[in-house]
Amino acid sequence: MTSINNAYDWVTAHLVLAVGGAILLTAGIPFVLIAAGRLVRATRKAGRDAGRTRVAAAGLLLPATMALVMSADTSYRFLGTALDITNEVERALLCGVAEAAIVALTVYAWATRTKGPAYLAYAAVLVQSVPAFQVSGGIGGTVRVVLGPVLLAAMLHLLLGLELRMSGAKSDGIVAAALRELRERVTASLGIGRRGTDSAAIARSRAADRAVTLADRLAAAKRGTRRHAWLSSRLAAAIDAARHGLDATEADAAEAAIVARVVRRKSVAG
Repeated sequence: MTSINNAYDWVTAHLVLAVGGAILLTAGIPFVLIAAGRLVRATRKAGRDAGRTRVAAAGLLLPATMALVMSADTSYRFLGTALDITNEVERALLCGVAEAAIVALTVYAWATRTKGPAYLAYAAVLVQSVPAFQVSGGIGGTVRVVLGPVLLAAMLHLLLGLELRMSGAKSDGIVAAALRELRERVTASLGIGRRGTDSAAIARSRAADRAVTLADRLAAAKRGTRRHAWLSSRLAAAIDAARHGLDATEADAAEAAIVARVVRRKSVAG
């Protein structure tokens, strides 16, 4: 009983530290284990970059843990001052609800590759700004928000993003998708189809469209003129570009599709 009483006295005397440790154990450690496991498995495939990736992950885990404790401290103080929860045990049990939710939702969004839980995690971060401003006012509240839930969410995002890049998967976020689409269009416009399968397909599609347009112009040009010869040369180049990177069967099919489009346009034009 004496040891139990001593432990209870220490917890009550160092309640903030005890609460931070409890939150870390209940919410932070599972995430650390999951992230570490994924990082270890993924780094086996990363070759020469494995060591640097482990160092980067370890560097992100420390501020993530500290941000978790900062946010839990804000919640603990808010429960006592604003919600009048004076029982220390009750406050200790309830102060990590938002932090645990942020961690759980972020990990769930990563595991299932869905966006809904991630949006809920960001909403929880916004909700945490209320306790921060109530506890420390304007300037202090801003510091608590940035160094607490915002930093926690950012570190979690970077950690999971590291794993995503290491596994070779593509992010399906709006910004990432928009940047990929812009890159593919730029490389296709420059004719750099070899940069990737998507840009190569776009380049061939653009070349096919260009060939159909040139065929119409060539049909309207007078034979024997420089314009006719110039259009013939450009049409041949466009057809070659539309066949680029395809095997013989696919290339013949692509050329046949161009011819069919030209015939169809002529029949519609009448």
